[in-house]
Amino acid sequence: RMQSMESIPVRSWVGPAGLPLVGHLPAYLRDRLGFLVRCAADYGEVVPLRIGPPTWLLTSPDDIRHVLVTRQDRYVKSVRIRGRGARRALGSGLLTSTGAEHRQFRRLLQPVFHRTLTASLASTISAAATETVAAWTDGATLDVSRAMRELAQRVMIESLLGRDGHTEPLARAVTSRRRYYEHLLTATLPFPHYQPTRARREYPKAQAVIDEVLAGALRTRRAAGDASVDLLAMLCAVRDAEGAGMSDAQVRDEVLTFLDTGYETISVALAWTCLLLSQHSDCQRRLADEVRGVIGDRVPSGADVPALRYTGLVISEALRLYPPTWMFVRIVSADDTLPSGAPMAVGDKLILCPYIPQHDARHFPEPERFVPERFERGADPGRPIFSYFPFGGGPHTCIGEPFARMECAIVLAAIAQRFVLAPDPGQHVTLEAGTALRPRPGVRVRLAAVGAGSLQSS
Repeated sequence: RMQSMESIPVRSWVGPAGLPLVGHLPAYLRDRLGFLVRCAADYGEVVPLRIGPPTWLLTSPDDIRHVLVTRQDRYVKSVRIRGRGARRALGSGLLTSTGAEHRQFRRLLQPVFHRTLTASLASTISAAATETVAAWTDGATLDVSRAMRELAQRVMIESLLGRDGHTEPLARAVTSRRRYYEHLLTATLPFPHYQPTRARREYPKAQAVIDEVLAGALRTRRAAGDASVDLLAMLCAVRDAEGAGMSDAQVRDEVLTFLDTGYETISVALAWTCLLLSQHSDCQRRLADEVRGVIGDRVPSGADVPALRYTGLVISEALRLYPPTWMFVRIVSADDTLPSGAPMAVGDKLILCPYIPQHDARHFPEPERFVPERFERGADPGRPIFSYFPFGGGPHTCIGEPFARMECAIVLAAIAQRFVLAPDPGQHVTLEAGTALRPRPGVRVRLAAVGAGSLQSS
Protein backbone atom coordinates (compact mmCIF):
# COMPACT_ATOMS: atom_id res chain seq x y z
CA ARG A 1 0.00 0.00 0.00
CA MET A 2 1.00 3.62 -0.55
CA GLN A 3 1.44 6.07 2.28
CA SER A 4 -1.81 7.12 3.94
CA MET A 5 -3.67 10.30 3.01
CA GLU A 6 -4.38 11.00 6.69
CA SER A 7 -2.50 14.33 6.74
CA ILE A 8 -3.17 15.70 3.25
CA PRO A 9 -3.20 19.53 3.34
CA VAL A 10 -6.33 21.22 2.05
CA ARG A 11 -4.78 23.92 -0.17
CA SER A 12 -1.31 24.57 -1.46
CA TRP A 13 -0.42 25.75 -4.99
CA VAL A 14 3.19 25.09 -3.98
CA GLY A 15 4.88 22.04 -5.47
CA PRO A 16 8.10 20.10 -4.99
CA ALA A 17 11.41 21.43 -6.26
CA GLY A 18 12.21 20.14 -9.73
CA LEU A 19 15.40 19.66 -11.70
CA PRO A 20 16.60 22.20 -14.29
CA LEU A 21 15.02 21.68 -17.72
CA VAL A 22 13.40 18.31 -16.97
CA GLY A 23 11.45 19.45 -13.91
CA HIS A 24 9.61 16.61 -12.17
CA LEU A 25 9.65 14.23 -15.13
CA PRO A 26 12.39 11.86 -13.83
CA ALA A 27 10.74 11.51 -10.41
CA TYR A 28 7.37 10.92 -12.05
CA LEU A 29 8.68 8.31 -14.47
CA ARG A 30 10.45 6.38 -11.70
CA ASP A 31 7.20 5.87 -9.80
CA ARG A 32 4.17 7.52 -11.39
CA LEU A 33 1.57 6.83 -8.75
CA GLY A 34 3.93 6.99 -5.77
CA PHE A 35 5.20 10.41 -6.88
CA LEU A 36 1.65 11.80 -7.18
CA VAL A 37 0.62 10.36 -3.81
CA ARG A 38 3.65 11.93 -2.12
CA CYS A 39 2.95 15.29 -3.78
CA ALA A 40 -0.64 15.30 -2.53
CA ALA A 41 0.40 14.27 0.98
CA ASP A 42 3.13 16.93 1.17
CA TYR A 43 1.67 19.83 -0.81
CA GLY A 44 -2.11 19.60 -0.80
CA GLU A 45 -5.07 19.30 -3.12
CA VAL A 46 -3.71 21.61 -5.85
CA VAL A 47 -0.09 20.92 -6.72
CA PRO A 48 1.76 22.65 -9.59
CA LEU A 49 4.19 20.35 -11.38
CA ARG A 50 6.52 20.44 -14.35
CA ILE A 51 5.84 17.29 -16.34
CA GLY A 52 6.14 18.53 -19.89
CA PRO A 53 3.76 21.52 -20.09
CA PRO A 54 2.66 23.32 -16.90
CA THR A 55 0.84 20.61 -14.98
CA TRP A 56 -1.55 20.58 -12.02
CA LEU A 57 -2.33 17.63 -9.77
CA LEU A 58 -5.93 18.06 -8.57
CA THR A 59 -7.36 15.95 -5.75
CA SER A 60 -10.14 18.17 -4.35
CA PRO A 61 -13.58 16.65 -5.14
CA ASP A 62 -14.91 20.16 -5.86
CA ASP A 63 -12.16 20.87 -8.39
CA ILE A 64 -12.54 17.44 -9.96
CA ARG A 65 -16.29 17.92 -10.34
CA HIS A 66 -15.67 21.34 -11.91
CA VAL A 67 -13.33 19.84 -14.52
CA LEU A 68 -15.34 16.71 -15.34
CA VAL A 69 -18.88 18.09 -15.05
CA THR A 70 -19.54 21.76 -14.32
CA ARG A 71 -17.18 23.30 -16.89
CA GLN A 72 -16.23 20.21 -18.82
CA ASP A 73 -16.47 22.26 -22.04
CA ARG A 74 -13.19 23.97 -21.07
CA TYR A 75 -11.22 20.76 -20.60
CA VAL A 76 -10.38 18.26 -23.35
CA LYS A 77 -8.60 14.91 -23.60
CA SER A 78 -4.85 14.84 -24.12
CA VAL A 79 -3.29 14.80 -27.58
CA ARG A 80 -2.11 11.22 -27.00
CA ILE A 81 -5.78 10.22 -27.01
CA ARG A 82 -7.36 12.66 -29.49
CA GLY A 83 -4.44 13.54 -31.78
CA ARG A 84 -3.99 12.48 -35.40
CA GLY A 85 -1.49 9.75 -34.58
CA ALA A 86 -3.77 8.32 -31.89
CA ARG A 87 -6.71 8.23 -34.28
CA ARG A 88 -4.67 6.38 -36.88
CA ALA A 89 -4.01 3.59 -34.39
CA LEU A 90 -7.00 3.76 -32.03
CA GLY A 91 -9.71 4.78 -34.51
CA SER A 92 -12.08 7.73 -34.53
CA GLY A 93 -14.57 6.59 -31.94
CA LEU A 94 -15.76 7.31 -28.44
CA LEU A 95 -12.28 6.90 -26.93
CA THR A 96 -10.51 9.47 -29.13
CA SER A 97 -13.34 12.00 -29.53
CA THR A 98 -14.06 15.05 -27.42
CA GLY A 99 -16.56 17.94 -27.30
CA ALA A 100 -19.49 17.87 -29.75
CA GLU A 101 -18.11 14.82 -31.58
CA HIS A 102 -17.96 12.85 -28.34
CA ARG A 103 -21.52 13.87 -27.42
CA GLN A 104 -22.72 12.64 -30.80
CA PHE A 105 -20.97 9.27 -30.44
CA ARG A 106 -22.21 8.95 -26.86
CA ARG A 107 -25.86 9.53 -27.81
CA LEU A 108 -25.53 6.98 -30.58
CA LEU A 109 -23.93 4.28 -28.42
CA GLN A 110 -25.77 4.81 -25.14
CA PRO A 111 -28.70 2.51 -26.06
CA VAL A 112 -26.25 -0.35 -26.67
CA PHE A 113 -25.04 -0.10 -23.08
CA HIS A 114 -28.47 0.28 -21.54
CA ARG A 115 -28.81 -2.19 -18.69
CA THR A 116 -31.41 -4.26 -20.55
CA LEU A 117 -29.16 -4.79 -23.55
CA THR A 118 -26.10 -5.26 -21.36
CA ALA A 119 -27.95 -7.99 -19.46
CA SER A 120 -28.54 -9.83 -22.73
CA LEU A 121 -24.78 -10.47 -22.85
CA ALA A 122 -24.76 -11.98 -19.35
CA SER A 123 -25.06 -15.53 -20.68
CA THR A 124 -21.74 -15.03 -22.48
CA ILE A 125 -20.10 -13.98 -19.22
CA SER A 126 -21.69 -16.82 -17.25
CA ALA A 127 -20.65 -19.51 -19.72
CA ALA A 128 -17.05 -18.28 -19.91
CA ALA A 129 -16.78 -17.85 -16.13
CA THR A 130 -18.21 -21.24 -15.22
CA GLU A 131 -16.06 -23.05 -17.80
CA THR A 132 -12.96 -21.24 -16.59
CA VAL A 133 -13.55 -21.97 -12.90
CA ALA A 134 -14.50 -25.59 -13.62
CA ALA A 135 -10.98 -26.17 -14.96
CA TRP A 136 -9.35 -25.08 -11.69
CA THR A 137 -7.96 -27.73 -9.33
CA ASP A 138 -8.49 -28.18 -5.61
CA GLY A 139 -5.27 -27.48 -3.70
CA ALA A 140 -3.57 -25.70 -6.62
CA THR A 141 -1.86 -22.32 -6.49
CA LEU A 142 -3.42 -20.14 -9.19
CA ASP A 143 -1.99 -17.09 -10.96
CA VAL A 144 -5.31 -15.31 -10.71
CA SER A 145 -4.06 -12.21 -12.55
CA ARG A 146 -3.38 -14.26 -15.66
CA ALA A 147 -6.58 -16.28 -15.26
CA MET A 148 -8.72 -13.13 -15.00
CA ARG A 149 -6.95 -11.49 -17.93
CA GLU A 150 -7.59 -14.50 -20.16
CA LEU A 151 -11.19 -14.76 -18.96
CA ALA A 152 -11.96 -11.05 -19.41
CA GLN A 153 -10.43 -11.05 -22.89
CA ARG A 154 -12.48 -14.11 -23.83
CA VAL A 155 -15.66 -12.45 -22.53
CA MET A 156 -14.96 -9.29 -24.52
CA ILE A 157 -14.26 -11.13 -27.79
CA GLU A 158 -17.26 -13.46 -27.41
CA SER A 159 -19.52 -10.55 -26.44
CA LEU A 160 -18.47 -8.74 -29.61
CA LEU A 161 -18.31 -11.65 -32.05
CA GLY A 162 -20.24 -14.51 -30.51
CA ARG A 163 -19.01 -17.74 -28.95
CA ASP A 164 -17.29 -18.85 -32.16
CA GLY A 165 -15.42 -15.54 -32.43
CA HIS A 166 -12.83 -16.39 -29.80
CA THR A 167 -9.85 -18.04 -31.50
CA GLU A 168 -6.22 -18.28 -30.50
CA PRO A 169 -4.94 -16.18 -33.44
CA LEU A 170 -7.43 -13.42 -32.67
CA ALA A 171 -6.68 -13.55 -28.94
CA ARG A 172 -2.95 -13.18 -29.65
CA ALA A 173 -3.64 -10.29 -32.03
CA VAL A 174 -5.82 -8.52 -29.45
CA THR A 175 -3.07 -8.94 -26.85
CA SER A 176 -0.49 -7.47 -29.23
CA ARG A 177 -2.77 -4.56 -30.07
CA ARG A 178 -3.39 -3.91 -26.39
CA ARG A 179 0.39 -3.84 -25.83
CA TYR A 180 0.72 -1.23 -28.59
CA TYR A 181 -2.16 0.79 -27.10
CA GLU A 182 -0.30 0.91 -23.80
CA HIS A 183 2.91 1.91 -25.57
CA LEU A 184 1.13 4.84 -27.24
CA LEU A 185 -0.23 6.16 -23.95
CA THR A 186 2.78 5.63 -21.68
CA ALA A 187 5.84 6.09 -23.92
CA THR A 188 8.40 8.44 -22.39
CA LEU A 189 9.71 9.83 -25.67
CA PRO A 190 7.62 11.76 -28.22
CA PHE A 191 6.32 10.21 -31.45
CA PRO A 192 5.64 6.75 -29.99
CA HIS A 193 4.13 5.67 -33.34
CA TYR A 194 7.62 5.54 -34.85
CA GLN A 195 9.66 4.04 -32.01
CA PRO A 196 11.16 0.59 -32.85
CA THR A 197 9.71 -1.21 -29.85
CA ARG A 198 8.40 -4.77 -29.76
CA ALA A 199 4.87 -3.43 -29.46
CA ARG A 200 5.33 -1.26 -32.55
CA ARG A 201 6.83 -4.13 -34.57
CA GLU A 202 4.03 -6.55 -33.70
CA TYR A 203 1.21 -4.09 -34.23
CA PRO A 204 0.79 -4.16 -38.07
CA LYS A 205 0.47 -7.95 -38.24
CA ALA A 206 -1.88 -8.03 -35.26
CA GLN A 207 -4.05 -5.29 -36.73
CA ALA A 208 -4.26 -7.14 -40.04
CA VAL A 209 -5.60 -10.24 -38.26
CA ILE A 210 -8.18 -8.16 -36.37
CA ASP A 211 -9.28 -6.26 -39.50
CA GLU A 212 -9.76 -9.49 -41.47
CA VAL A 213 -11.91 -11.00 -38.71
CA LEU A 214 -13.98 -7.82 -38.31
CA ALA A 215 -14.55 -7.41 -42.03
CA GLY A 216 -15.99 -10.92 -42.31
CA ALA A 217 -18.06 -10.55 -39.14
CA LEU A 218 -19.46 -7.22 -40.31
CA ARG A 219 -20.60 -8.69 -43.63
CA THR A 220 -22.34 -11.51 -41.77
CA ARG A 221 -24.10 -9.18 -39.30
CA ARG A 222 -25.21 -6.75 -42.01
CA ALA A 223 -26.67 -9.61 -44.05
CA ALA A 224 -28.46 -11.21 -41.09
CA GLY A 225 -29.88 -8.02 -39.61
CA ASP A 226 -30.38 -9.65 -36.19
CA ALA A 227 -29.41 -7.18 -33.45
CA SER A 228 -29.71 -9.78 -30.69
CA VAL A 229 -26.79 -11.94 -31.81
CA ASP A 230 -23.90 -10.10 -30.12
CA LEU A 231 -22.48 -6.66 -29.42
CA LEU A 232 -21.25 -6.27 -33.00
CA ALA A 233 -24.78 -6.90 -34.28
CA MET A 234 -26.10 -4.33 -31.79
CA LEU A 235 -23.64 -1.75 -33.12
CA CYS A 236 -24.72 -2.48 -36.68
CA ALA A 237 -28.36 -1.91 -35.67
CA VAL A 238 -27.80 1.41 -33.87
CA ARG A 239 -29.73 4.38 -35.32
CA ASP A 240 -29.58 8.09 -34.46
CA ALA A 241 -32.57 10.44 -34.14
CA GLU A 242 -32.74 10.80 -37.94
CA GLY A 243 -32.63 7.05 -38.46
CA ALA A 244 -29.05 6.95 -39.75
CA GLY A 245 -26.83 4.05 -38.70
CA MET A 246 -23.10 3.66 -38.30
CA SER A 247 -20.83 3.03 -41.26
CA ASP A 248 -18.60 -0.04 -41.30
CA ALA A 249 -15.64 2.23 -40.50
CA GLN A 250 -17.43 3.67 -37.47
CA VAL A 251 -18.40 0.23 -36.20
CA ARG A 252 -14.82 -0.97 -36.69
CA ASP A 253 -13.43 1.96 -34.70
CA GLU A 254 -15.82 1.36 -31.81
CA VAL A 255 -14.95 -2.34 -31.76
CA LEU A 256 -11.26 -1.42 -31.61
CA THR A 257 -12.04 0.83 -28.64
CA PHE A 258 -13.76 -2.05 -26.84
CA LEU A 259 -10.84 -4.38 -27.59
CA ASP A 260 -8.35 -1.81 -26.27
CA THR A 261 -10.22 -0.78 -23.13
CA GLY A 262 -12.88 -3.41 -22.49
CA TYR A 263 -11.03 -6.21 -20.75
CA GLU A 264 -7.76 -5.07 -19.15
CA THR A 265 -9.39 -2.89 -16.49
CA ILE A 266 -11.98 -5.57 -15.68
CA SER A 267 -9.32 -8.25 -15.33
CA VAL A 268 -7.25 -6.02 -13.05
CA ALA A 269 -10.31 -5.23 -10.91
CA LEU A 270 -11.05 -8.94 -10.55
CA ALA A 271 -7.45 -9.80 -9.67
CA TRP A 272 -7.35 -7.16 -6.92
CA THR A 273 -10.77 -8.26 -5.63
CA CYS A 274 -9.65 -11.89 -5.44
CA LEU A 275 -6.55 -10.84 -3.51
CA LEU A 276 -8.63 -8.81 -1.04
CA LEU A 277 -11.15 -11.61 -0.53
CA SER A 278 -8.33 -14.12 0.05
CA GLN A 279 -6.96 -11.81 2.75
CA HIS A 280 -10.35 -11.19 4.44
CA SER A 281 -12.02 -14.53 5.04
CA ASP A 282 -14.98 -12.97 6.87
CA CYS A 283 -15.85 -10.93 3.77
CA GLN A 284 -15.29 -13.95 1.53
CA ARG A 285 -17.59 -16.04 3.70
CA ARG A 286 -20.33 -13.42 3.63
CA LEU A 287 -20.07 -13.16 -0.16
CA ALA A 288 -20.21 -16.95 -0.52
CA ASP A 289 -23.26 -17.12 1.76
CA GLU A 290 -25.00 -14.51 -0.39
CA VAL A 291 -24.19 -16.39 -3.59
CA ARG A 292 -25.43 -19.63 -2.07
CA GLY A 293 -28.69 -17.97 -0.95
CA VAL A 294 -29.37 -16.16 -4.25
CA ILE A 295 -28.05 -18.62 -6.83
CA GLY A 296 -27.41 -21.96 -5.15
CA ASP A 297 -25.71 -24.42 -7.51
CA ARG A 298 -27.11 -23.16 -10.80
CA VAL A 299 -25.16 -21.06 -13.30
CA PRO A 300 -25.15 -17.34 -12.37
CA SER A 301 -27.18 -15.09 -14.64
CA GLY A 302 -27.55 -11.39 -15.27
CA ALA A 303 -30.91 -11.48 -13.46
CA ASP A 304 -29.08 -12.51 -10.26
CA VAL A 305 -26.81 -9.46 -10.16
CA PRO A 306 -29.25 -6.96 -8.52
CA ALA A 307 -29.79 -9.43 -5.64
CA LEU A 308 -26.03 -9.83 -5.08
CA ARG A 309 -25.92 -6.67 -2.99
CA TYR A 310 -22.97 -7.53 -0.77
CA THR A 311 -21.03 -8.71 -3.82
CA GLY A 312 -21.62 -5.27 -5.31
CA LEU A 313 -20.28 -3.64 -2.14
CA VAL A 314 -17.14 -5.80 -2.35
CA ILE A 315 -16.60 -4.68 -5.95
CA SER A 316 -17.07 -1.00 -5.06
CA GLU A 317 -14.62 -1.20 -2.16
CA ALA A 318 -12.03 -3.04 -4.26
CA LEU A 319 -12.36 -0.29 -6.90
CA ARG A 320 -11.82 2.28 -4.16
CA LEU A 321 -8.62 0.70 -2.91
CA TYR A 322 -7.27 -0.20 -6.35
CA PRO A 323 -8.95 1.82 -9.13
CA PRO A 324 -7.82 0.17 -12.39
CA THR A 325 -8.07 3.52 -14.20
CA TRP A 326 -5.87 5.36 -11.75
CA MET A 327 -5.39 8.61 -13.69
CA PHE A 328 -7.40 10.87 -15.99
CA VAL A 329 -5.69 13.66 -17.94
CA ARG A 330 -7.34 16.82 -19.23
CA ILE A 331 -5.93 19.78 -21.15
CA VAL A 332 -7.25 23.29 -20.51
CA SER A 333 -8.88 24.62 -23.70
CA ALA A 334 -10.10 27.96 -22.27
CA ASP A 335 -8.81 30.02 -19.34
CA ASP A 336 -10.67 29.20 -16.15
CA THR A 337 -10.57 29.39 -12.35
CA LEU A 338 -11.20 26.32 -10.21
CA PRO A 339 -13.42 26.35 -7.11
CA SER A 340 -10.18 26.23 -5.08
CA GLY A 341 -9.17 29.52 -6.71
CA ALA A 342 -6.34 28.04 -8.77
CA PRO A 343 -5.99 29.73 -12.18
CA MET A 344 -6.03 27.46 -15.22
CA ALA A 345 -4.43 28.70 -18.46
CA VAL A 346 -4.92 27.38 -21.99
CA GLY A 347 -2.56 24.45 -22.60
CA ASP A 348 -2.13 23.52 -18.93
CA LYS A 349 -2.28 19.80 -18.22
CA LEU A 350 -4.43 18.50 -15.36
CA ILE A 351 -3.92 15.17 -13.64
CA LEU A 352 -6.94 13.73 -11.81
CA CYS A 353 -5.95 10.68 -9.78
CA PRO A 354 -8.86 8.71 -8.24
CA TYR A 355 -6.47 6.75 -6.04
CA ILE A 356 -5.66 9.81 -3.94
CA PRO A 357 -9.12 11.07 -2.82
CA GLN A 358 -10.23 7.44 -2.53
CA HIS A 359 -7.49 6.96 0.10
CA ASP A 360 -8.18 10.25 1.88
CA ALA A 361 -9.21 9.74 5.53
CA ARG A 362 -11.50 12.79 5.38
CA HIS A 363 -13.71 10.92 2.91
CA PHE A 364 -13.01 7.30 3.91
CA PRO A 365 -12.06 6.76 7.58
CA GLU A 366 -9.26 4.22 8.01
CA PRO A 367 -8.72 4.40 4.25
CA GLU A 368 -6.34 1.45 4.00
CA ARG A 369 -8.87 -0.99 5.48
CA PHE A 370 -11.03 -3.17 3.23
CA VAL A 371 -14.56 -2.36 4.42
CA PRO A 372 -17.25 -3.12 1.81
CA GLU A 373 -19.96 -1.78 4.15
CA ARG A 374 -18.73 1.76 3.38
CA PHE A 375 -20.85 1.63 0.26
CA GLU A 376 -24.13 0.59 1.82
CA ARG A 377 -26.89 3.05 1.00
CA GLY A 378 -26.80 5.94 3.46
CA ALA A 379 -23.54 4.81 5.09
CA ASP A 380 -21.91 8.24 4.64
CA PRO A 381 -24.33 10.84 3.23
CA GLY A 382 -21.79 13.67 3.62
CA ARG A 383 -19.15 12.10 1.38
CA PRO A 384 -18.39 14.31 -1.67
CA ILE A 385 -19.45 12.70 -4.93
CA PHE A 386 -16.06 13.06 -6.57
CA SER A 387 -14.13 11.61 -3.68
CA TYR A 388 -14.86 8.35 -5.53
CA PHE A 389 -14.74 8.18 -9.33
CA PRO A 390 -13.16 4.91 -10.55
CA PHE A 391 -15.11 5.17 -13.83
CA GLY A 392 -14.49 8.87 -14.40
CA GLY A 393 -17.35 11.36 -14.35
CA GLY A 394 -19.59 13.64 -16.37
CA PRO A 395 -20.02 13.17 -20.13
CA HIS A 396 -16.90 10.99 -20.24
CA THR A 397 -17.99 8.51 -17.56
CA CYS A 398 -17.04 5.04 -18.78
CA ILE A 399 -19.95 3.91 -20.94
CA GLY A 400 -19.20 0.28 -20.09
CA GLU A 401 -19.58 0.64 -16.31
CA PRO A 402 -22.82 -1.43 -16.08
CA PHE A 403 -21.22 -4.19 -18.17
CA ALA A 404 -18.03 -4.14 -16.06
CA ARG A 405 -19.88 -4.34 -12.75
CA MET A 406 -22.11 -7.13 -14.04
CA GLU A 407 -19.12 -9.11 -15.30
CA CYS A 408 -17.28 -8.75 -12.00
CA ALA A 409 -20.34 -9.88 -10.01
CA ILE A 410 -20.97 -12.94 -12.19
CA VAL A 411 -17.31 -14.01 -12.15
CA LEU A 412 -17.04 -13.63 -8.37
CA ALA A 413 -20.25 -15.64 -7.96
CA ALA A 414 -18.91 -18.42 -10.19
CA ILE A 415 -15.71 -18.57 -8.12
CA ALA A 416 -17.55 -18.53 -4.78
CA GLN A 417 -19.74 -21.46 -5.84
CA ARG A 418 -16.71 -23.73 -6.26
CA PHE A 419 -13.69 -22.42 -4.38
CA VAL A 420 -12.39 -20.73 -1.27
CA LEU A 421 -9.40 -18.47 -1.93
CA ALA A 422 -6.42 -18.17 0.40
CA PRO A 423 -3.39 -15.92 -0.16
CA ASP A 424 -0.15 -17.47 -1.28
CA PRO A 425 2.13 -16.68 1.69
CA GLY A 426 5.24 -16.37 -0.43
CA GLN A 427 4.12 -13.45 -2.57
CA HIS A 428 4.74 -9.72 -2.26
CA VAL A 429 2.38 -7.64 -4.39
CA THR A 430 3.14 -4.03 -5.35
CA LEU A 431 1.38 -1.48 -7.54
CA GLU A 432 2.31 -1.05 -11.20
CA ALA A 433 0.80 2.11 -12.67
CA GLY A 434 0.59 1.61 -16.43
CA THR A 435 -2.57 2.19 -18.43
CA ALA A 436 -4.18 0.22 -15.61
CA LEU A 437 -3.22 -0.13 -11.94
CA ARG A 438 -1.92 -3.69 -12.00
CA PRO A 439 -0.70 -5.94 -9.19
CA ARG A 440 2.98 -6.70 -9.76
CA PRO A 441 4.21 -9.38 -10.35
CA GLY A 442 0.62 -10.64 -10.22
CA VAL A 443 -1.70 -12.24 -7.69
CA ARG A 444 -1.40 -15.87 -6.67
CA VAL A 445 -4.05 -17.58 -4.55
CA ARG A 446 -4.41 -21.08 -3.15
CA LEU A 447 -7.58 -22.88 -4.12
CA ALA A 448 -9.67 -25.02 -1.80
CA ALA A 449 -12.79 -26.63 -3.25
CA VAL A 450 -15.98 -25.65 -1.43
CA GLY A 451 -16.60 -28.36 1.13
CA ALA A 452 -12.96 -29.43 1.18
CA GLY A 453 -11.99 -26.77 3.72
CA SER A 454 -13.45 -24.01 5.83
CA LEU A 455 -12.84 -20.31 6.10
CA GLN A 456 -11.22 -19.08 9.26
CA SER A 457 -11.91 -15.63 10.65
CA SER A 458 -9.43 -12.91 9.71
